[in-house]
Amino acid sequence: MYMILECCGACNVQNETSIGVVIRKTKENGSKEIHEKITKLTGKGTEETAQCLSIVTALRYVKDGILSTGDLLAIEGIVVYNDNRFVNDVIIGMKVTDSPGLFKLIQEVQELRKFFLESTISLLFKFRHRNHIKQAHDLAYGTLYGGGYDLYSANVTVLKAAKSGDRLIPFSIFTRKELSHLTANEVLIMYMVDERGYLISNLAKELHRDYNTIHTVYTHAKRKSSGLTPPRLLKYRRRKDG
Repeated sequence: MYMILECCGACNVQNETSIGVVIRKTKENGSKEIHEKITKLTGKGTEETAQCLSIVTALRYVKDGILSTGDLLAIEGIVVYNDNRFVNDVIIGMKVTDSPGLFKLIQEVQELRKFFLESTISLLFKFRHRNHIKQAHDLAYGTLYGGGYDLYSANVTVLKAAKSGDRLIPFSIFTRKELSHLTANEVLIMYMVDERGYLISNLAKELHRDYNTIHTVYTHAKRKSSGLTPPRLLKYRRRKDG
């Protein structure tokens, strides 16, 4: 019997993360059946740490199952699919990471890998696009966004159209809770620069505005979204306090 572990990690703009894992078993006729689904919120982190944690969680589940039953012969091999190419490359030794948090999780993956190899169970790690592990992807993002996941999915569709040249602006950017303290202009300009990849000079031309105006609005928006006071207000407060 072979086991297929489909792993996905999700991360939002507040750096909150979640994981989604779908564990499948192969039958004698070659078909695959779902054995277990795992999803949960995993605190602060990055998409890479969430992805790696989903792999650790899946491997721990299988290891605990083997240790509790003592049945090593039932499993011939394990294939781990994940949708983060960088994480996969780090695990198989093609790349390195300078992130302490990710490095710690990679070490844990390698310890689990050692357990399976010593148990004569083959273990492969393979990158797969999220469309090929959609159930794990939906579990992770559904847990992270809750009832807003449908809105998130629709937003992704709009963003794909935007990258292909469509000028649609997703209305959901104006309803993001983390941006509720910004003006509509600030949200729009920060979205166009950060998520659509516009240069401020090009955006100024598109909007028929002066470069300095767009640059100032963008700078203020970034400072406000980071919890910092815009320079103009900071100067005013200092003058007032003096």
